[in-house]
Amino acid sequence: MTTSLKQLTTALIMAIWLSFTPSSIQSVSADNPHGYLSEYSEPYYPGTTFPKLTTPQWVGEPGVDAVVTLAIDDMRDPALYEAYLRPIIDRLKALQGRAPVSIMTCTVNPEDPQLQRWIKEGLSIEVHTVDHPCPCLQGDQFDTAKSTYDRCVDLMASISGNRPVAFRTPCCDSRNTPSPRLWSEIFNSKTPAGNYLQADSSVFNVFNSRDSELPQDLVIDSDGNPKMKKYIPFPSFVNTIENYPYPYVIGKLCWQFPCMVPSDWEAQNLHQPNNPITVADMKSALDATVIKKGMFNLVFHPHGWIRNDQIIELIDYAHDKYGKRVQFLSFKDCMDRINKDLLVDQPLRSPSNGEDNGVRIADVNNDGFLDVLIGNETTKTMRVWQPARQQWQSTQHEVTITSADGQQRMNHGAQIGRLTPNSTFSILVNHEQDKATYEFSEGKLKREALPSSLMNIATSIGGADQGVRLRDIDNDGTTEIIIANEKQQKIMRINEQGTWFEAGPFPAPLVNFAGNDNGVRFVDLDEDGHDDVIYSNGKISGVHLFDTETGLYSRTVEHVDDIPLIVRNGTNNGVWFARQHMWVQNENTNRLPDGVDRRSFAQLLGKTEPGPRTPERSLGSIEVQSGFKVELVAAEPLVMDPVAIDWGSDGKLWVVEMADYPLGMDDQGQPGGRVRYLEDTNEDGKYDSSTLFLENIPYPTGVIAWRDGVIVSAAPSIFFAADRDHDGRAEIIKDLYRGFSEGNQQHRVNGFERGLDNWIYLANGDSGGNVESIKTGKRIKLGGQDLRILPDLGDIDLQTGRTQFGRHRDDHGNWFGCSNPLPVRHFVLADHYIRRNPFVATPPPRLDLARVDNTQLYPISRVLSHWSGYQPPTAGTGHKFTSACSTMVYRDTLLGNDYLGDTFTCAPVHNLVHRRKLISDGVSFKSTRPTESPYHEFLASTDSWFRPTTVTTGPDGALWIVDMYRLVIEHPEWIDDEREKELFLRAGHDRGRIYRVLPAETPPRAIAKLNTLDSSRVADLLDSRNGRVRDLAQQELVARRDFAVTDKLKQLTANGKSEMGRLHALCTLAGITLPTPELLATALRDPSATVRRHAIRLSETHISSTASSAQQLLPQLERLTRDRDP
Repeated sequence: MTTSLKQLTTALIMAIWLSFTPSSIQSVSADNPHGYLSEYSEPYYPGTTFPKLTTPQWVGEPGVDAVVTLAIDDMRDPALYEAYLRPIIDRLKALQGRAPVSIMTCTVNPEDPQLQRWIKEGLSIEVHTVDHPCPCLQGDQFDTAKSTYDRCVDLMASISGNRPVAFRTPCCDSRNTPSPRLWSEIFNSKTPAGNYLQADSSVFNVFNSRDSELPQDLVIDSDGNPKMKKYIPFPSFVNTIENYPYPYVIGKLCWQFPCMVPSDWEAQNLHQPNNPITVADMKSALDATVIKKGMFNLVFHPHGWIRNDQIIELIDYAHDKYGKRVQFLSFKDCMDRINKDLLVDQPLRSPSNGEDNGVRIADVNNDGFLDVLIGNETTKTMRVWQPARQQWQSTQHEVTITSADGQQRMNHGAQIGRLTPNSTFSILVNHEQDKATYEFSEGKLKREALPSSLMNIATSIGGADQGVRLRDIDNDGTTEIIIANEKQQKIMRINEQGTWFEAGPFPAPLVNFAGNDNGVRFVDLDEDGHDDVIYSNGKISGVHLFDTETGLYSRTVEHVDDIPLIVRNGTNNGVWFARQHMWVQNENTNRLPDGVDRRSFAQLLGKTEPGPRTPERSLGSIEVQSGFKVELVAAEPLVMDPVAIDWGSDGKLWVVEMADYPLGMDDQGQPGGRVRYLEDTNEDGKYDSSTLFLENIPYPTGVIAWRDGVIVSAAPSIFFAADRDHDGRAEIIKDLYRGFSEGNQQHRVNGFERGLDNWIYLANGDSGGNVESIKTGKRIKLGGQDLRILPDLGDIDLQTGRTQFGRHRDDHGNWFGCSNPLPVRHFVLADHYIRRNPFVATPPPRLDLARVDNTQLYPISRVLSHWSGYQPPTAGTGHKFTSACSTMVYRDTLLGNDYLGDTFTCAPVHNLVHRRKLISDGVSFKSTRPTESPYHEFLASTDSWFRPTTVTTGPDGALWIVDMYRLVIEHPEWIDDEREKELFLRAGHDRGRIYRVLPAETPPRAIAKLNTLDSSRVADLLDSRNGRVRDLAQQELVARRDFAVTDKLKQLTANGKSEMGRLHALCTLAGITLPTPELLATALRDPSATVRRHAIRLSETHISSTASSAQQLLPQLERLTRDRDP
């Protein structure tokens, strides 16, 4: 492969990378914590928040916190494996007296004496298929896959003294080879010789920063990137769970022992064989496992990818650091201990025939730890873990889950959920032997007779599942009862009187006439927090979405074609759901890209648009750069339709809300914009009070705290509003400037930003206007320029433009803007300098640093653009900006020194916030994507309603994001007329959110109330690390015009410790009184080029003077024309 082709391939792959991040794995819903118990071979349901099955719960040995299994793959030649393993075996025997290593074997001579020597030393010989097909299911030949598995199980079982218990799918660390079809139709069956296994170890666990228990250095590399994710071999490698290093059950019959990332193949694939980074990262994964009290299952090979001395290094690390807290066990050891110490000799699979033994693993008391329920003909025991005492509490009960029926076992259809609001664990049974409900209460299961309203709802008839399920479909804390078989499909709810009633229909039978899987699955396809229903079995197929208005699955997705079969011919077809996709892996998919068939949720939803998410759900939909966290600061009803914010000197957060977007409250232009302020009344760092200050404003776009009120931009005017009777409502409303054009509401004048020169700067918005100052009568034609104002004096001045939404500056006084396709524009030359001499040809006063042609976006959402001209990107080309707004420069170090001076831009159409580096380049800059995030965004959401309109530096150092939260963000001017008729353009008008982004382990700073400080203490804040605090302090001092503080400002200008402190002291002083030539002379010699630059600006008022002190500035100014800094 040529280098250019490699680069092209990488670009194509990485263009879709973010759609397949482990963070978006479909996991168990908090509203249906027991729903996985009725799923058919769902392999990927656990995750960070799923209840744990910690090592102390099953290992049976006090003081052991974690288990390490060393499982080497692909054995065919025992001599080769003996040579590789011998140093490892000897080291383990020296430490533990035996060598618990598991060898995942393809084929051997069962009479080979080496096998017996190993077994005596503690090794176990496990199963890996005879032929090592990669994938196992391939070539349209299911029988071939089953045969290679069955022959391997029977071969390993024929080795004297060996009892194989575990299987590993070939190539599970490098390709999408595991499949629900494999577990359901092959693993769960018996071989021709009557053998079966109990455990699988094929799913890979990825540790990451979403687990708050884990220190950042264990999951984040020094470059800020995820430590373990880098080993994932390709974007659509979907054989992963995250932050769950514990055994769990797949399909009632199979224990899954998750493998640890990285395997040795994954490591050599990333950074060549035998790399010491591999071992270092394995140690980090081990440390994380010990913290989590889990199991560390290492996948390795004798193929030159990792040396045996490196395995020994890992063994010694575990022993030296943790001693007896870490135990090395084989898979057979693990299985024996689970069966004995966890399941009290009642394994998942009946010893007589390998069928369902009536064992269920679930968290019965909602304490975050898994418990055990055993219900068969010999044992009816509930075991509840007591984490404080680190022991089990066992009680007896009356529930029969399965029982022997001749040579087979009968399933009695015991369904688990939460039947009452206060319940954590309920069971419903209605079969020939028992008709009752059971509730977990006071440490035991309590039986109650089945209510009369449920007597006709059979859970099982003659052992056949009747399609009864307990699911909380409306997320109210109580499960509904779904009855869905070939004869009836309905949903039942309980009313306040405790009577169950029929609430409505269910879309399809869950089981067929024989009581088997009918290909129906519960999945939150539109990601609104409610599970939806999808089904496909060759006879029927469809998608039905949950409707919050009806409380039923009444939203039918029309024209959904080509849903892959979930069940075919009565068998599991290998379907699962994760990462906003439906995946299929079976014997017919190996020739497809990455060995899987797939449908995105967007494809399955067709033209059906997603519904809104709750604030909490939407917060959980946000993915942020590793090492950071996102906090929800405010949401409806405190704020609705927010588009911009500002802080006052009293700590209030001012919010402007464009509730009337896009066509008015009545779609005829009726104004409905609002201004409100939020307060943190109990000083806990969260806003808890919202006051409506002003309403019925026509499409307001910006707000700034000013004097004893606020200034608001709302074309055709900019006005001042104040509350001077202290009732929380503005009674003083006064136009300051008038004449701004009332164009498209996205393109109107907007603001505001405080300048170092004490002017207030605004963005044109693209609509222009002939603007008049009400105070002075001065008029300007805005045209393609931006503007600045002095509100107290009524002055107004054109500035180099044009900015569509959000003109902002950096710490040094450089100004930046944007337009929809251009995220970063630098205004190099100020217009008031250019226009002084119209006869001088100047270079372009602005430079577009980041453009459509050099900027790519990586959304993780289903992009909902209602613009009639929008075309989704073709494969590999990536998304481009179509809605860039609010480009700002981060002005603090709380996020990290590396973030100071970076730009952040909102992209509401793509539901993300984009970060770029500004690199000095002469008198301007270059704009580049950060090296640590070449293919993902700083912040992105899977919620298509997430519409960030403003991003800014908060006075606490955090990055604040204003989310208007709308379904439709485009103006109807750009929406097809027929499509517009189908839309509620203001959908989301009653919602809105404000977030802040912080380092995961660094608290925000307190938000100061400057109005409570004397002028000297306010002046101290000019030295703050935070740019907004410095701006507010400067504004406060200039507004006070306290001449008593001028001496301090002079001292700070001349002798201040920090560059920013000296700069703001000088600029503040200039707002109160004219700096003296002597002080300016000192500033012109300042070591900071920024201070010298602004000293030059302030010297302009002196150089025309004939005074000798003023004339002394001229030589200095002349020398500065040769300044080393451009």
